[in-house]
Amino acid sequence: MLDTAGYVMSWNELAEQASGYRADEILGHNLSFLYMETEKGRLARALTFAAASGRHEDQAMLVGKGNASIQAEIAVTAVRDANRNLCGFACVIRDISSRTCKEWEFKNVRDAAVEFSRLKSTFLSNISHEFRTPLNIILGYSDLIAEHLAEVRDTSQKDCFEAVARASNRLIRTLNAVQDYTQLESRSLPVNPRPITLIPLIRGLLNEVEPQASRKDLALVFAIEDEDAAIIIDEYCLRQALRNLIDNAIKFTERGSITTRVYREPGGAICVDISDTGIGIGGAYMQHLMEPFSQEDSGITRRFEGVGLGLALTHRYLELNGARLIVQSEKGRGSTFTIHFASTSTFAPGRFELSHKPEDRWTPATKR
Repeated sequence: MLDTAGYVMSWNELAEQASGYRADEILGHNLSFLYMETEKGRLARALTFAAASGRHEDQAMLVGKGNASIQAEIAVTAVRDANRNLCGFACVIRDISSRTCKEWEFKNVRDAAVEFSRLKSTFLSNISHEFRTPLNIILGYSDLIAEHLAEVRDTSQKDCFEAVARASNRLIRTLNAVQDYTQLESRSLPVNPRPITLIPLIRGLLNEVEPQASRKDLALVFAIEDEDAAIIIDEYCLRQALRNLIDNAIKFTERGSITTRVYREPGGAICVDISDTGIGIGGAYMQHLMEPFSQEDSGITRRFEGVGLGLALTHRYLELNGARLIVQSEKGRGSTFTIHFASTSTFAPGRFELSHKPEDRWTPATKR
């Protein structure tokens, strides 16, 4: 307890333990006696505020017996008599030194994590640039040599140059994925939502991947249940998300088919399913599915190429645009990835009614 000027009137055992001062050593002294020399005026301000508003809380560094530092939280409450006249203050001092230390440690850990993330993004961005420049030179000269051999009708090295092109394009896709990952991590990927009609965009993507599917004798099926399906979204994010899902479906399917289905839910939300008859995903791995650089088969003898960024990027592309990615899979029986577009993102270029159409076995656009 303090009097109206801040002099100590009572001092309990907890106060003795915290400060090191016995009651007989501090009674009659002003509580500012415990404040650091540069902060002695804080007590007077706290008492003024408490007298005006009834209560005031402050934090200050106190000095205990033997110059022991105490990071303290000080709560001062005005005490009044029956006539509402100020007769003193009740003062509660809490030692928060351990809490402050933990907060400081947490801040240091958090700052270190932020700096590590920044350095990682910078490193990946720089590495991507350093690989891309010589890779473009390799591709350029490879194309020039291939064109020269084609002019002289020399096809003996055709397979070699096709292998160089495939390997180079694989590296370029990886570099693009790493670059997108660093931009998404730093929240610097530009997003420009605009109305997109889904059917033509998906048809174009299926045209692009048809050679990959043909090499594995896989059937591409396009099931259109809403011909006019359209949404407002960033085109790059949507295109990359769909391409990643279709590429994965082809990569992890040895036989059977890949089905892309566009439909509208009863509530009006537009969805795209990409289903395959591939190897499926084990239940134990499902919780790690969206983690960057993660693969279910990650040993040196793994069967499938890639760095484990495709699904992590797809999830972030869609999340950035308010869409959800839902996964259903069973090991050995295939997987279905569903993109669920938020109904608030739906764009209505014309009519909204469903247009049920039979499944359309995919034929490359060049053959139509």
